[in-house]
Amino acid sequence: MSPLSISLARAFLRSPFETGRWRVEQFVSRWAQDHPTRKVVTVVGGIRMSLDTSDFLQRTLFAAGDFEPYVRQAIQKRLKPGDVFVDVGANVGFYTLCAAKIVGTTGKVFAFEPAPETMNALRTNISLNEAGNVEAAQVALSDNAGMSKLYVDTAHNSGATSMRPSPNASQEITITLDTYDNYANRHGIPAPALVKIDVEGAECLVLKGMPKLLAQRPAMIIEISEFSLTQLGSSKEELFSILGRNGYGATLLSQPRQSIYSGTNIFFQYDVLFEPI
Repeated sequence: MSPLSISLARAFLRSPFETGRWRVEQFVSRWAQDHPTRKVVTVVGGIRMSLDTSDFLQRTLFAAGDFEPYVRQAIQKRLKPGDVFVDVGANVGFYTLCAAKIVGTTGKVFAFEPAPETMNALRTNISLNEAGNVEAAQVALSDNAGMSKLYVDTAHNSGATSMRPSPNASQEITITLDTYDNYANRHGIPAPALVKIDVEGAECLVLKGMPKLLAQRPAMIIEISEFSLTQLGSSKEELFSILGRNGYGATLLSQPRQSIYSGTNIFFQYDVLFEPI
């Protein structure tokens, strides 16, 4: 299949037409998986990204020009120029850059990403978009400061890298930990309007490290992976309890989908919007 055919297919996926969209997206995704490459492309919102199509998340962005649009739309709906957005587990920066465009030069985005290779990709994408309002920190947020192990996913899914050794993780690296409250105090982070947390099971640890922020009650978008939470000694019940005690209500953003790690048990993952009530 020629590069021109792929370009035309990607152009179709950015059009308003829905008929056959999923088939075209699957076709482009399979081609990108079979022909792994790194390419600078423009995705939704005019954002430019350097994408490695051997990676699941980046391949999805390459094929569809979007990733989990319900999360993106929730971010866009709740931010305005001048706001502060905090992205905990920023990966290669799609949501970070979506937010940066909205908050503008009078706003600020703070992106946390501990994995070195992913941080390099994040910084490249920040530079491609000349996003001077983004501050990227190579730190994993948790309930304490110190050092920890990070298990890098080896099945070409950077989004599955975690502080727990998943079935597909074999590379182990040492990373720096800090609490959000400590980091925000040292670096003078203003009160955010919105926080996104996607840290593959460490969400409760992140929340326990931000009591001062929770008292400010910004809206939060959190990916909940029941399997990953249990692997780090937590649970969805604990997560909802922490936020409930701090005056939050929950709205489901995505339909629950079975985790790839379910095995003989059924674990679900889904995205939830938490807002003060």
